[in-house]
Amino acid sequence: MKKQLSVILSVTAALALTSCGNDPTYRQTGSSSTVEEQIMVSQSPTLSVKEQKRTGSDYEGKPQHITQTQEVDATDIRSIRMAEGFEGNIFVKMEPNADRITATLNIEHGSQEEQPLLFVNTVDQTLTTGIRYPEGTTSEQLNHTSGNAAVQKSATLSIIVPEKLYEEMSLTTKSGYITVERMNAAFMQAKTGAGNLDMKQVNAEELDGETGAGDVFFKISEPKHYQFMAKTGSGKVELLGEVYEDDGRMIAKGNGFNEAQLVTSRGNVRVYE
Repeated sequence: MKKQLSVILSVTAALALTSCGNDPTYRQTGSSSTVEEQIMVSQSPTLSVKEQKRTGSDYEGKPQHITQTQEVDATDIRSIRMAEGFEGNIFVKMEPNADRITATLNIEHGSQEEQPLLFVNTVDQTLTTGIRYPEGTTSEQLNHTSGNAAVQKSATLSIIVPEKLYEEMSLTTKSGYITVERMNAAFMQAKTGAGNLDMKQVNAEELDGETGAGDVFFKISEPKHYQFMAKTGSGKVELLGEVYEDDGRMIAKGNGFNEAQLVTSRGNVRVYE
């Protein structure tokens, strides 16, 4: 009889774990439509059912490293955006040999019950990615829950995209650094409430980079193709080319039509080769 009861309990636990992957109690920010996508989710370490039922305070001081990945066909994607309210670090890179868009979320998290999840949606040739939260909670509530302090500040969302010209690349975070390596876009926006902006080999007809508190770095091989407009509340501005000041902004004119506006409230702006 004991052996039969043990088998029933094991089957019940397995069914409970299987249902977690399609938990309807999770909500997401951004658009609601999804396309067929290959999802590969890994968590480390693996927790037993008993461990998963513990409260976040049981893990205080012992954050769990969680990695989640989703891949999407990039053929029809023309624009990439971060979901409204995203908080964490952003890393974007264009890879010449890639044929799919790969989004990877790395996060140090203290509670299995309130674990944020990566989501990737596509609507009208626009890919939106970000983090979704358990139903009834927000990122602010998670950050103030015991055992979950600074949840989103430890999150890094990496996006690898195939090489082509994108119509729009909108990278915004409430708090965190933004790093962009090799990107072609008609319009690019990189904006953070607090954190550094680091952009290398970005080719954009219009570039808008802004941070509330942090430094702005822009490395480019052809500075003459740009007209730079930079402004800092407290810090120094270093621009390539002939620079002059106009209404509190530092301007460096190039020979091209590309425009780059770089702003920081507290920090430095540096454009270099």
